[in-house]
Amino acid sequence: MRITISIGTTTVVSAGASGKCFMAFLPRKESDQLLTHVPISAITASTVTAKKEFRKGLERTREDGYAIVFGEAIAGANGIAAPIFDANGRVAFVVTIVGVALNLPLERAKAIGQELRAATDRITLQTGGLLPSE
Repeated sequence: MRITISIGTTTVVSAGASGKCFMAFLPRKESDQLLTHVPISAITASTVTAKKEFRKGLERTREDGYAIVFGEAIAGANGIAAPIFDANGRVAFVVTIVGVALNLPLERAKAIGQELRAATDRITLQTGGLLPSE
């Protein structure tokens, strides 16, 4: 299986691990406003489109420190994303790992998510960023 995402490809912020990571670490008021104004549309059969379930996913992402999605943006591919924060404690970048679903089951995704978040925290601090307070 090959996963190819061309340079310049855009998608809605609510799709995939990257967008969910950005949304989860916005101030809650801002993420709620986005959910009010940005449609959550199905990209694959696994895309979470119910706002209540989507909000639960954002909360889980905040708690875990990283986002995990299973086939929501690309069928057969799972994604993990963790934030890098700027000097004001806002998400500046997101580092995302995408893998074939068979090679990235839940337990492995969680372990990689923890390692990825530790790495993005180090990048945040090394670039003068501010980690959000617990």
